[in-house]
Formats: sequence, structure tokens, C-alpha cells
Amino acid sequence: MNAGKSFPSDFYVTCATVIPVLYLALVLQGSTYEAMLRKAMHAAHAQQRRAALRYLSAYLAVAAGVLGEVFALVAVFMGSDTESIRVGVLIMTLIMVSIVAVGPTLRWWRAMREVTRDLRAFRRPSLSEDDQQTPTTPED
Repeated sequence: MNAGKSFPSDFYVTCATVIPVLYLALVLQGSTYEAMLRKAMHAAHAQQRRAALRYLSAYLAVAAGVLGEVFALVAVFMGSDTESIRVGVLIMTLIMVSIVAVGPTLRWWRAMREVTRDLRAFRRPSLSEDDQQTPTTPED
């Protein structure tokens, strides 16, 4: 049942520890998961196209967390694994990391766009009344 030469217990212990921490991060991000569910329900009622994507991301957060945690704990308990369990736990953990990172990344991106826009507006010289007059050409 062991896919490699030795059982990578550190990998599973780490994933089994990280996944609950990622759930906590998701909760502490200002109720991101609850907001995701609310937006999915609102989008479904308003029949918006984004409803399916929001529902899918909420579903993935639960499924990835539960499945990744269960597989990691079972592998640690059994003291052996298969390549499919190893890849599955890795994928579930990466999905959780991605979902947790989306909120702060989007907020950072929006802030950077606004700062960049403000800096461009600040650097752009405004036209004073003297600059707005048309230049005169010397007469020959």
C-alpha cells in the first residue's frame, strides 16, 4: 500500500495540522465563508451568472477541507499511504490555501489599483489658466 520507499508521515501530519488552521483563517477573514454563501444565495435568487461559481467555491471549501483532513488523518493512523491518497491530500490542501488566499489577494489588488490610480492623478500636472491660453506665433 505504501507508494514510496518510506511513509511520509511528516507530510500528513503537516496537512492535518494546516487544514484546520486554514479553516480558522477563512473564518477570521471577516466571515469570508459566510459571506461567500450569502452571495451565492443572493446571486441564485437574482439569477445571476456568478451564482454557480460562488456556490462551487463554497462547496470546494467544505469538500477540500473535510476530505483532505480525513485522508491525512487516516494515513497517519494507518501508517501507510498510496500515491492517490498523497496526491489527493496535496490537492485538497492547495485548494484550501487558494480559497483562503483569494480574499486578501483581491483586497490587495483593489487597493493597489486605487493607489496606482491616485498616484497617476497626483503626478499629472493640472493645467493652470496661463497654460490653457493658446501660444502666439511671432509675426513675420
